[in-house]
Parts: sequence; structure tokens; C-alpha cells
Amino acid sequence: MTLLAPLTTALIGILGGVTLLLIYALRSRRRMVKVSSIRHWPPVADDTQASEPFRWPRPSWLLLIQFLILGSLAIAAGRPTVTGSDGGADTVLVIDCSASMAALGDDGVTRFDAARAVALREAERAMRGGGRVALIRADAAPQLVTGFTQSGAALRAVLGDLQQTDEAQDLATVPAILDGLLAGYESRSEGSERRPRRVLLIDDRAGVDPRLAGYQIEHRRIGGETTPRNVGIVKLAASRAADVPGAVRLLLEFVATRDAESAVVVLSLDGAEVERFPVSFGADRVARRVMTVAATEGVLTVSLQGGDALAADDSASLVIVPERRLTVGLVRRSGPMVEGSATDWLLEETLRALPRADVKVVRIGAVSGLIGTLAEAGVDVVVSDGVLIPGGVVTPTLVFGGGSGEVAGGPSGGVRQREAVMLWNRDDPILAGLSLDGVFGLAGTAEPAGAKVMARSLARPLVWRSGGADGEVRRIGVAFSTGDTNWPLDVSFPVFVSRSVDWLAGVDSGEAARSFKAGAVTSMGGGGPVRMRRAGVFGGAVGATPEGSELLAVNVSDRGESALEAAQGFTASDRVDARGGEVTSQREVWWWFLAAAAALLVVEWVVFGVGARVGK
Repeated sequence: MTLLAPLTTALIGILGGVTLLLIYALRSRRRMVKVSSIRHWPPVADDTQASEPFRWPRPSWLLLIQFLILGSLAIAAGRPTVTGSDGGADTVLVIDCSASMAALGDDGVTRFDAARAVALREAERAMRGGGRVALIRADAAPQLVTGFTQSGAALRAVLGDLQQTDEAQDLATVPAILDGLLAGYESRSEGSERRPRRVLLIDDRAGVDPRLAGYQIEHRRIGGETTPRNVGIVKLAASRAADVPGAVRLLLEFVATRDAESAVVVLSLDGAEVERFPVSFGADRVARRVMTVAATEGVLTVSLQGGDALAADDSASLVIVPERRLTVGLVRRSGPMVEGSATDWLLEETLRALPRADVKVVRIGAVSGLIGTLAEAGVDVVVSDGVLIPGGVVTPTLVFGGGSGEVAGGPSGGVRQREAVMLWNRDDPILAGLSLDGVFGLAGTAEPAGAKVMARSLARPLVWRSGGADGEVRRIGVAFSTGDTNWPLDVSFPVFVSRSVDWLAGVDSGEAARSFKAGAVTSMGGGGPVRMRRAGVFGGAVGATPEGSELLAVNVSDRGESALEAAQGFTASDRVDARGGEVTSQREVWWWFLAAAAALLVVEWVVFGVGARVGK
């Protein structure tokens, strides 16, 4: 037995003991009276002597019992605990199945195999005592593997089938699983006390996740006494190199578990080595590198040479996305020139300057035939300047000075007024980083209902967009045509047009490559959602279009998984040897001593009553 607050016990024991002795030693003198006989004088004299001040009290059963009561209360205040094996308790085993559990320990056994061995011993011990066992796997998406069971064979089979993954550990959903598992917790039998229960977390982390603070968790940490050597790739990202066509810019980040570490990195494209270079780590154990690689498509792989404790984070891949060519239909009227058409060349030249846009001029004689004409043209995005696009067009549209059915400034256009842009949404992805100060024009078109306003004057919205949700057709509108504004002369105009075309086509202009983090849910081969539990490159042929590609790159890319800290600094609930053994726990038993003090108090009253009876 141990005390969690021994100083409290000592303080209460010393102060209480001294106080009790003083009470006996300083007992007040009895009142002097005359008696008719001295027959009973000897016992009276003895008792009188004991009542003298500063005389050491005589030992008595009453004094002994009072000391025992004081001792019981003092020990109870010190929070006594007993260590036990919790045999027979219903046990919930939470086993870490994340990527770091694949690291080799000091004895050459992976952390995951060691965790399964501990779980099996705990399960067997609990079942021998009559307890039940439930199992939860913990990775990126923890799940209940089996509910409470007393079948040793079934649990051994489940533990044997349990697989370690390359995912990162995330215990966010474990509380919900525990709540559901323990909500229907039943007593051993009707009318009897409830079963004892325990939750044992087996992983390689330094402490228990704060999200489990509401539960009494016993933490068994798996790992050696020293941090193993490991170098891992924690970031691999790519973007288009605007200054170098046909190339991608890579950002690489590595972490190491030891100081003054170094490694050799090999960069390959579709299995062919492109470059080999060294990386060195500073005091922060982090190394970064930015580089440009000539590649338009394929699988780009970064790998670390040499072995270390964890192989899963020694390689990371990206599937380079070929630049998607877009066909932009520029709508113009055929026949006599209309107002604003003399400046059509400004918009056309801006569209032709886009790096991945093919411009197709679509001439129409009447708006009524536009839908059929656009369908025949097979364009991805429609852009018009002063031509009103009817609502029946299902192709994403960018309209300058247009509405539905009329030419801007026509009879139905209303009175146009010169409006200057005063406010714009700098958080909007299309206008982010752009300045519209000094932009003005003759506004003659009102925004449709439900549109999101991106820029406005003091009087009305000037730029808006709608659609994009639940398959709704995307549309962007500008209240003035290019002939009625000075915007085409501003540097923000071509950027606005480029971003608008990308947004309308549903293309991420910064997308250069695709990869997934282990644990992500995606689909392959047209099937249903699949959780990618392993790192690597999976799927079909390189070079397929983004829509039809089945090629998936899955990486670990997690700093916490690559850290592999040593199993030092056990938490207060840990009572396990690092090489294995029996998991024990501490249980507070202060209420035992409170019950003992109450029982002794009853005995003290009985002894006092017996001694006080006349004639005894």
C-alpha cells in the first residue's frame, strides 16, 4: 500500500496524537467532597493521581482505541492506494495501429507486434478472472473491432487479423466509441454490484491524448529506452512554375530524430532517376529544399537512401496532373456592329494570352439561336461582351454588361450610370490580391437574385457570381461591358479574366500534382469509397486524364509518426516494465480506513460505557 499524500497523514498523525496526549495529561482536577467511609479510598486515590496535571497518562483500552481511530483518519486523509493486477475486470483495449508502430524496437520486434502481445496477455488475464474484453483499433479513423466478449479464441483470432497501417493516429472519435460501448454497461447479474472496468491504451506516444481526459485511462507506452534513428519525408508539394513552361516547382521537407543527421535523396520520374542530392539537418532537426523539375505528367517520387527505423516515411510520391486545355467560346454578334463591339479585341487578346486556353469565336445572328450554337461549338466556358446570355444556357458563362435576352444599353437596359468600384471582397478567390481602385464604368445590368456580390459601388453591385453548389451552373457577371469601362487598361483585368475562366471550368489554377495522405477516403476503378490505409502508388496507367485516372499516390507525410520518441517519462498510470510484463493499476482505498474509524468509534463508546457503570 502507498500513500498519495503522505505529508497529510504525517501532519494529522502528529498534531492529533499530541493533542490526544495533552487531553489525557491535562485532565482537570476533581472537586473535593466529604465522604462517610474510606473503604473505596485506594482506587479513588489512584484515579486522583492520574488527574494531576502534567502527569503521563496511564495506558488504557480507551486510549488505545482512540489512537487507532486517529490513525485511521490520518491514513484516510493521505489517500492510500493498493496495487493490483485488475484481474477479472472488464477491459477495453485501445491499440495504436498507426504508421509509427511499424518501427523496430531494441529487441528487433516491431512496436505493433509488441502491442499485440501485451493486449493478448491482458485479455487472457481478464478472462481468467471472469472479465470481458472489448477491442478498439486507433489510427486515422478509430473503430470498434469487437464488443465485450469472453471468448478467448475469438479475441485471439481478432488480434491475429489486426493489421498495422500507414495512417497517422487520431483519437478524436475514441471518446464517442467509448461512450457508446460503456453506455449499456450491465451489472454482473441483476441485483448485484457492477463489474469493475478499465480502459487500457497501448501506443508509442509520450502521454495520453487530452481528448481522453474524461476517462480513467491506463497508458501502456511501447518503445525502447532510446530514440531510434529515423529520417522521414513530412511534406511533398508541387505547383506550376509560371516562369518555366512544362515544369513543376517542388517543396520538400524532412525531419530527423537525432542531431547532426544527414541523408541522400533520390528524385525519380516514372521510375527513372532524375536527380540525387544530400540533405543535412540543423539543430531543429528539420531540412527543406525547393527545386524545379521539368515534367508535364507522370509519377514523381522522392525517396531516402539507407535504412532507418521506419520505412513507410522514406518515400513519397506525386501524380503530376497534365495541364488541362480549356476551350473558351467568345460570343459575338454577326452582322452590323453594335455598341461596344469595337473594343472586343481587348477581351479577345486577353483570352488568347491565357496559357492553357483555346479561344473559339462564336458568332450568332440572334440570341434565340445561341443555345444550339454553343452546343455545336463544344466549349468549356462562354465569355460574352455586351451580348446577353439567356438563362437556358447550361455552359458556365462570364458576361460583361449582359443579362438575359437583350444587348446592354438596349431598350430594356435601363438608364446606365457611371459607377466607380468602392468595395470588393478581398477574401474571394477570384479577387484575392487584386486592387480595383480607380476602376469605373457605365453600369447597366442588375445582378440576379441569390448571386454573391464580389465588388460594388456605393449604389449597386458591379461584379457578382452564382452557382457552383449542387451541380448548379456557374456564372460570373460584370455590370458594364469592356467598351464602357477603364478596367481593361488596369493590370487586375487579365488576372480577373484568368481566374474567372478557371473557376467557371472548375479547375484549380495552382493544381500541379495530386497525392493523398494515408487514411484519406477516395474511390478507385469507379467503385465505392475506399480508405487508403497503405502508402505507395496504386492504380492504372500514367498520363490518364484527371477525371478518368485511377493512379493514386498515398504518403505518410506526418511529423508525429516520424518522430519515434523513446519510451521515457511514463505517465502516473503506467506500471509496466518496458520489456513487457503484467500491467498493474493503483486503486484508492481511503474509504476502508473511514469505515474502520467508524467501527472503532462504536467500540470506543462501548468501552467507555462499560467503564462508567456503577459497581464495576
